[in-house]
Amino acid sequence: MAKLFVVINEPDTTAAFFGEWIADEGVELVECHAYRGDAIPNTLDGVADGLLVLGGSMNCEDDISAPWLPAVRALLHREASSFRPTLGICLGGQLLSVALGGKVERSNHGEQVGTYDLAPVVDLSDDPIFHSITGAVRAAQWHVDEITELPAGAKLLMGDSEFPHQAYRVGERTWGMQFHPEIGGELMAAWSTTSSMKGLARTPAEVIAETEAAEGQLLATWEPVARSFARLLT
Repeated sequence: MAKLFVVINEPDTTAAFFGEWIADEGVELVECHAYRGDAIPNTLDGVADGLLVLGGSMNCEDDISAPWLPAVRALLHREASSFRPTLGICLGGQLLSVALGGKVERSNHGEQVGTYDLAPVVDLSDDPIFHSITGAVRAAQWHVDEITELPAGAKLLMGDSEFPHQAYRVGERTWGMQFHPEIGGELMAAWSTTSSMKGLARTPAEVIAETEAAEGQLLATWEPVARSFARLLT
């Protein structure tokens, strides 16, 4: 059975729907709870067939409060030059960018928390995982930092007017996403009620209601992406 190594950066962050769809394709998820001290390997040789790095509330270079981040960036750097499928989601996408020479900064546009429109900036029909997306879609978001500069040679895939670097690919089998394809209404509700929203422009009730209303569209959009990623592993 193919294996996917999943780096989890916080206890309330899981692969959620995205992980379920990947598992449905016959892939075993090998969870690494980095926040509680699980070891980050130097390489995935003999460990797994691909890598998924999930989100988290810390800055992608906050190595003091999250001392495992250097090892995650190093692993992402190594895996991006392998042929193993590699994906970073939100913080994971930011870590991938920085690991490969890109830049992440505090957003000048404020936070993106809730669900938002984004769209392809190129034809995605030949992209191995995004080929099902042909126009504007909804995506769940939860970030205050943003990718402001992609790594050299990266191909921009999706964006929006204020946050242009929403999805990108490096080489043929490495992707970064700023958004959260794994989130539905239940997980957004959990985050909205357990995470600090102090200083944010929106209320938990607004974010939860908006995400619940969009859940059907979110699941329909991102399930094919997850399954396509899983099939690269198998």
